[in-house]
Order: sequence, then C-alpha cells, then structure tokens
Amino acid sequence: MKRTLSAALAVLASAPALAYDLEWKVDGYYRTRAYYIRNLANQQEQTPLFIDPDGPGGKNGHVEWNDPAVAVDRIRESSFLLQRARLEPRLELEKIVKFQLTIDALDDLVWGDNNAQSVAPLFAVNPTNTDYQGQTIDPVQLKRAWVEFGIPVGLMRVGRIPSHWGMGLLANGGGTSGCSGPRTDPRQPGACLDPFFDDDFGDNHFASVNDRILFATRPLQVYRTIRKAKDPSSNFVLAYAYDKLVEDYMNIPLERQLRARADEDFASGSPPGTPDSSRGYGEAAFLGRPDDDVQQHVIVLLYNDTELDRFRLTDELRGGVYMVFRNQPESRFVCQNTDEDTGAETEESLPNCDATPGNIELVGDGSSVQIYDLWYRLRLDWFYGETEFYTIRGNTDGGIPLGSEETLKKEAAIYGLASRWGYESPKFDGIFEFGHSSGDTDLADAKFTQRPMHPDYNVGLLMYEEVIRELTARTIGRLGGLGTYVHSSSSLQSNGGVINSTYINPRVRYRPLDFVELVGGFLAAWWDETGMLPKPVLNDPALPNSGKRDPDTFIGWEIDAAAKVWWADNTMSFTLEGAYFRFGDGLRDAFRNGDEAPSLYPGAKAASTIQSRVSFVF
Repeated sequence: MKRTLSAALAVLASAPALAYDLEWKVDGYYRTRAYYIRNLANQQEQTPLFIDPDGPGGKNGHVEWNDPAVAVDRIRESSFLLQRARLEPRLELEKIVKFQLTIDALDDLVWGDNNAQSVAPLFAVNPTNTDYQGQTIDPVQLKRAWVEFGIPVGLMRVGRIPSHWGMGLLANGGGTSGCSGPRTDPRQPGACLDPFFDDDFGDNHFASVNDRILFATRPLQVYRTIRKAKDPSSNFVLAYAYDKLVEDYMNIPLERQLRARADEDFASGSPPGTPDSSRGYGEAAFLGRPDDDVQQHVIVLLYNDTELDRFRLTDELRGGVYMVFRNQPESRFVCQNTDEDTGAETEESLPNCDATPGNIELVGDGSSVQIYDLWYRLRLDWFYGETEFYTIRGNTDGGIPLGSEETLKKEAAIYGLASRWGYESPKFDGIFEFGHSSGDTDLADAKFTQRPMHPDYNVGLLMYEEVIRELTARTIGRLGGLGTYVHSSSSLQSNGGVINSTYINPRVRYRPLDFVELVGGFLAAWWDETGMLPKPVLNDPALPNSGKRDPDTFIGWEIDAAAKVWWADNTMSFTLEGAYFRFGDGLRDAFRNGDEAPSLYPGAKAASTIQSRVSFVF
C-alpha cells in the first residue's frame, strides 16, 4: 500500500504544471435586521378570507367577507429580528471559465422562535429554523450554481442562475455577485444593477432564479471583427436563454393529492389545504409526463454604454427589451370516473373525483404567455432618469386554477410601470418616482389582469412591505379550492410587492460626510380596481353608509426616513429606518369587519415602524 501511494505521488509530482491559474474568490454578507411595528393587522377576530363557490354568485364564486368560522390574530404591536448570511464563492480559471455558487445560511430566520415545540418556552434553549414567511427551512441552502465560459462569438452560462432585468420590477436577482463590493453605489461609474443592498428602504428577501441555458453575444462586434475593423467594439448585446421552470403538481400521485372535498372545507370554515408533495421512493414516472412541463424562451436586446462620459464619469445610457415566451402544452387535468349505476364514464375536476390511481388525464388547450418588458436608464451630468414598463399577455386553460369550469380558460392582460427621474450630485439627490400595477375586478373570472411586482422592488418601508403584504395574505392568500382545484395561491399575494395600485414616491438623499447618508421619502397610493373590495359588506343595511357610495380608492400616505453609516473601510454599515403610514378610506373600505366596526382598524388610524440593520459586506 505504501509503495502504491508513493508511486502515485511521484507521478503527480512529475506531471506538467497547469497552463492556467485557478483563482478562488468569495463575496457575500451577513446582516441582521430588527423590526418594531404597530398596527400591522389590527383586525377583529372574524374577518373575510376567501371565495365561496356555493355562495351567492354560484359557480363563478362569491366573496364571503364575514365568515364567522374563521379567526385570525390581531397584530397591534410586533417586534422581531431576522438574519441572513450569504456566501457567493466562485472558482475562476483566468478569464476562460467561472464556476459560482450562492449559499444562504439562516436565510431570513426569526431570532429565537422555537415554533411552539416546547410546552414550557421559558426553559427552551434551542431555536428552530422559522423563516420570514413562517416556514421551517434548512439552516443552510444552496440557492444557485452555474458555470460561465466564453466561446469565440460570445458567452455561455449554464445552471441555476439569478435573473435580473432593468429596475427589477419582474426579474429581480435580490442581490447578486458582481455587485457585492462594499457599499456598491448605483451612482458609481458602470455600477451593476443588482447590489446586495440596493434600496433606500427595506431589504431583499426573495430572488428570481431560473434553471437556464444562456447565450449572449455582441453581433455587431463579431461582424466588425470578421471584417477586421480598426475598432470592432459595440455596445449592442443580444442574448437568448432557455429556461425550465416547474412541473404541475399533477405529477404527485392522485391518491396523495386528494384530501377533504372543497365543499366540506367551506362548510366547516377550514381554509383550503395544499396537496402532499412527496413521491414514493424510486418513483420516476413524472419524468415520462412532459406535457405538463412549463418552459420558456427569453430574448434580450440591450444597448449598454456605461462609459458615456459626456459630462461626468457617472454618465451612462442603457436600455432595451426583455421578451419572455412561456408555454405549457397542457395545464388542466380531470379525473375519469365511472358511474356506478350506468357504467358510463364522466369527467370530474379535482377534488371531486375518485381517488383510484390511473384516473387522471391531462386535457385543455394548455398555456401560452408572453412578457414584453421595456427599460432604459440615462445619467447625463446631474440628470437621472429610469423607466421600466411591462405587459403580460396570453391565454391559459387551467394554468390559474381559480374559478369554475366556465372560467378556467383565462386571458391575461397585465400591466406594470415604474418611472423615476431627478437630480443627482455627490452631496444631494432629489428623485421623483411613480408607478402602477394593474388590478383585477375578480380573480375567479375569465379575465386575469393582476400580478404583483417583484417583492424585492421595495417601494417605501411599511405600506406595501408590511401592511398590504399581510392583508393580501389574509384575503387573496385564502383563495383556492373553488370546486376545481386544491391550490395554494401564495403567488397571487403581494409578498411585499406593489399590487393593484398606482403610487407616487418622491425621495431625497443627503450625504453630509462620505460615510453618512440621510434619506427621506413620501409615499401615497390608490387602488387600481375596487372590484375585489367587499361590496356585499358595503351593501349591508346594518352599516350606516350602506349603498350610498362606491368604495374609496385612496389607500393612504406614508412618510419614510433613514440614516445610514459606513465604517471599517466601508465593509460595515448600520441603518436606522422609520415610517409612519396614515390609513386612507380605500384601505378601510377594502377590509371592513361588519356590523360593529366599519373599519379594519377599530381605534387606530395609522401604522408605524422602526427598523434597523447591521451588515458586514465582503
């Protein structure tokens, strides 16, 4: 054994040295954020929560806003802490190949929460891993892994890759490598678009990630190089990506999907559940069902000049279009049941079907969705302007499992916009921003016009980030089981993103010292559609203003302020942030509580928060 080992070492020692140098680098950060919030959800115990398919309105559904069987907690006052450690190691073979990972540890875990695992919490010593959304997660998670390498005509990336475009309204990387230098300032020359801490207020909690094959090239530069031009460089970039997204949960064995029938749920007042997502050991039958796979093709056309340098080093011009073509061959399924009396076969939608394995069948016209996202950014001397506009179009048959059999075929027509412009200088910035996210009068009908902006595009600190997030979780979050599917609707909630509203958000930044920044902002917002508001409650004769007016659209106004300090060569930072949110009539109208309290917030007219963050960026 010793002789064999010695021989092997001798061979390795005599092997020629590598022609290239391998270099190991690590970026990342650790942050802890503290929250104190008043009147986040000062609701009464019995609150409107979900759509009842058997209520007034029949198969098309009806909003039952005062179901007496459902109780939710009031959150008049709350304080908690979250933490996250992110590591982004990468192995580089000079400029030829790069392999990169994103590892999150204690990812938005709540400090000290033991998830009710001790009957005597006074003596509990070990916290559990409960995250920002109340889910138990692994303490260490490998979020992303990909390889990047050059080819003669461009660049390739293959793997699980972060996705970011423009201002991040739809595709938002939530802080990615390459943007991770200490205090990455978007006003710096050529700064990347997605730094770890990129917002005036709040933090990133989510990220857009795709299993992707990406090819990017500069076609004019390739052409000029072939023609042997003196200066072949070009700012025009063309990219194509193929993404594999997700598989429909019909791949789960039927007997595990089925649970209590939807009508039994509603009768008992229990919220709709979600199917068991486990598969039997060694079971790979789902690999043979490609018709339910969701995939997309992405095309990007970009002009990218970060060295415009007409007046200052920060001058830049970027802009282009991001196009996504998403499809699913078949996105609806039924169960083939046999009538015991006649022997005839009938089609039944989940959950109203026989749990016998093998009865499931894919049907329908599938889904085809297109996303067109236009964006530009211009910095010219003191002027700064940036706008992103997107529209989501297409059709789906069962891809949005809300509604009756008659409304499962839905047409998408969704719009979103954010635009900001203003004055920027080394000491002072003044920015005015406005935005819009289209709403929906009825999520269960055949027209689908609402999708929130990405939750890591932070607008303000309290209105969208906390209050509306909680309210959509307590209303839209309970939609599902409408006689057709058992469905988790978390993707329809805001999760902190701008939803169903128009807003204005002017802000100012002042830097009295190189390591200090003061920020102030004002936010006001209006609902886009009031069709999801509880009109049956407004028409209740017990209410004093019943039937006299339509719901108000004004959500409210908010004042934000922050102080930020950097030290230790800008690797350490501390921020102190606060907000005061005054409720508008549109917010109170949207979530009334019935006879005794015409307002969602009895005895309260505003919410407030104080938050702070300590971070180390390396």
